[in-house]
Amino acid sequence: MHVKLPKTLIAAAGGLALVAAGLATAQAALASPASPASLPTSTTVSVACSTSALIADVTAVVSGETLSLSSKCTYVLTATLPIVSADLTIQGNSATLERSQAIDTAEFNILTVNSGNVAISNLNFTNGDADADGDCVVRNATRKATHARGAIGNCAGVRTRNGPAGINDGGAIYNTGGNVSVTGGTFTDNNAYSDGGAIYSSEALSVSGATFTGNSATAGGAIYNEFDAAISGATFTGNYADNYGGAVFADWNTEVDTSVFSQNGAEYGGGFYVDDGLSSVTTSSFLNNDAEYGGGVYNDSDIAMSSILFARNYASEDGGGLYNDSDGFLTSIVFRQNGAPDYGGGAYNDDYLSLTAGTFASNASEYGGGLYSDDDLLVATTGFNRNTAYYGGGLYNDDYATLTGASFSLNSATDYGGGIYSDGDMLDLINGFVNLNTAPAGGGGGIYNDDDDVSVMGSRIFGNTADNCAPAATVDGCTG
Repeated sequence: MHVKLPKTLIAAAGGLALVAAGLATAQAALASPASPASLPTSTTVSVACSTSALIADVTAVVSGETLSLSSKCTYVLTATLPIVSADLTIQGNSATLERSQAIDTAEFNILTVNSGNVAISNLNFTNGDADADGDCVVRNATRKATHARGAIGNCAGVRTRNGPAGINDGGAIYNTGGNVSVTGGTFTDNNAYSDGGAIYSSEALSVSGATFTGNSATAGGAIYNEFDAAISGATFTGNYADNYGGAVFADWNTEVDTSVFSQNGAEYGGGFYVDDGLSSVTTSSFLNNDAEYGGGVYNDSDIAMSSILFARNYASEDGGGLYNDSDGFLTSIVFRQNGAPDYGGGAYNDDYLSLTAGTFASNASEYGGGLYSDDDLLVATTGFNRNTAYYGGGLYNDDYATLTGASFSLNSATDYGGGIYSDGDMLDLINGFVNLNTAPAGGGGGIYNDDDDVSVMGSRIFGNTADNCAPAATVDGCTG
């Protein structure tokens, strides 16, 4: 049981430093626990290409041992492997652990870790199914799985046998007490009735260079972590969660680096859902993911993101690329061709958001084609270009916003506010640039002020259609 620190509301002046400090602590915690290099010198056991041989060798594991699986062998399992409770290295050698595809095979997860440092490399996991409650899971022709939770009437002709020992999490790997590292390998078509379609971890987890495809769960379609986790060089494609985190659900400190999230889906956070702790995402891409809220990412805790591409993500409600519901710090983020029918085609902010050196291009929504902000917003040196909306083509501000060095060009609104629509408490545009935006049917081609305190300082606003600012004389520092 780990004591979690209370979530702290981070003020604009000192928030980024606090997040950085917290993430540094998380990095230190992740530096050693699950590293294969930390395991003791081991005896290597060559495992024959036989399921019975694999079960026997896992049963007989001595702490510090290495199991070297037969190259490219497929070990077909009809029951979960023996529980691992010792230091162990598994060299997969491109072998596959497959839960049998036979129609009468019971649901079970493939590997359970209760304790020890367990390092797994180049091993493939497929068709694991952590479902102790015996629901039916019907995989359709799309990437999603249809989960009939307790709806036995919908399970005619479909297996409904119970899995082992009440385990509903971690279809491929269920880690409740060890430090687990995964290097390389693939996780394909694994499922969990509850959390972590491929991996569930309540202790330290490290994943590097692994590929996750077509996994599903209620939360965390591919990975659900409840303790420190580091994910790097990973690819997540076509994973799905009924509720939260189509690919990854982070319930504690999580680092993601150089990873790709593509075509994943959920109700909240199609690619990544942050629920607690301090998370960082760097040099990664979110492409073609979808959700009701936060097509690419949904943040409900503290997150720092840098060098990220959000492209062609979609939310059926709000936040096509990102839905920020807590403290977010973004640097060098590109939102391109994301969409949401209601609010925030590129991103939706519902708490505190700091954005530096960003780009919003060709996003679309009804309110705030590029960005919709319903709480404190701090923007620096960020460009809004060719975004479209009915209100606020580039930005819709519904609270407090300070924009420094921001530019708005070629955005359009069907009704009002081609560049900016503001009806919150305050908007300051400092050293900005607003040009060639349009709102032909209504007004405020550049800026539309709907009963807000809007001021312009050292900014250039010109060449917008049908006018630069509207209503007339409501935007301090703007004429035309």
